[in-house]
Amino acid sequence: MKKTVLLVAVLLIFSVGTSFAQDVWFDVKCPTAVKAGTTLNVTVDAYASTPSCTGSVSVTRLMAAMGGNSGGTLGGVGLWGPYQRGVSWSIPACSPTPLTKTVKIIDSVPASLADTMAMVLVSAIDSTGKELTGDDCLVKVNP
Repeated sequence: MKKTVLLVAVLLIFSVGTSFAQDVWFDVKCPTAVKAGTTLNVTVDAYASTPSCTGSVSVTRLMAAMGGNSGGTLGGVGLWGPYQRGVSWSIPACSPTPLTKTVKIIDSVPASLADTMAMVLVSAIDSTGKELTGDDCLVKVNP
């Protein structure tokens, strides 16, 4: 139970975004399924706005993580990450078309997650480690 509460607390911290003069928001899309032992990549649609709707917003760091029930019981919660991902994204302000990128979450999906649903988190973070925005999605892990 303690692990479940801890995981929920961590997920809430990562999924609650903050607002700043240049707003950025993500739409993270997981594949329908991934095979245990393979690399997991997700698609991120990134949007931005500025007060004048001109220019672009720069994102240089991401946090990627995944979590799931790795033990087959409520006490078997596992969290992999957070992993830092360096990026060089220039997101056009107020564009109706998102900047679409692929982000690697993990090199090898843990076998302990086979036959479960896993949660994936991707957040943009600033130079101090503060989250600027984030989103999550679910993926079925096949054996």
